[in-house]
Amino acid sequence: MPVVDVAAPVAKTDGSTSEDTDGRDTDRDGIPDDRDHCPNEPENRDSFADDDGCPDLDNDGVADVNDQCPDEPENRDGREDEDGCPETPEVLAKRAFKEAILASQRGDLAVARRQFEEAYRILPGDLVLFHLAATALGQGDHDAACRYYKQWQASPRAQAKPQRISALDACP
Repeated sequence: MPVVDVAAPVAKTDGSTSEDTDGRDTDRDGIPDDRDHCPNEPENRDSFADDDGCPDLDNDGVADVNDQCPDEPENRDGREDEDGCPETPEVLAKRAFKEAILASQRGDLAVARRQFEEAYRILPGDLVLFHLAATALGQGDHDAACRYYKQWQASPRAQAKPQRISALDACP
């Protein structure tokens, strides 16, 4: 009886496999499905990694199917380079702010305050001041809470959309 060599299907980035497709090209990008790493998304022919079958509109080397920021190229700075997002001050500040909110929700006010302070250091913003005031107050640091709250009250955003922390309204 003859021995038949059967290769196992190769996993692709979109979760499909490279089983024999009889030359099919589901996304019609000219790359047969058995060689296409993204058979349901057409390759964008732009002279950048055009043989993998995956679009990468920002040409950062992270296929759009895995790219969290497909319209912004990754900046390859050694920090989370596989997410496809540049670590700009805006991105870093938003990340610190989000981590601060999560820490605050967990009741970890020390971590929340550090992350709010980091967000403010990277990209000063009015909303961060409001959260810093509330966090410092929650920690019992009334002096710092008053400083942050006064800065918040003087900001254009506070004037346009007034929010209050009644415990700090009497700050000297």
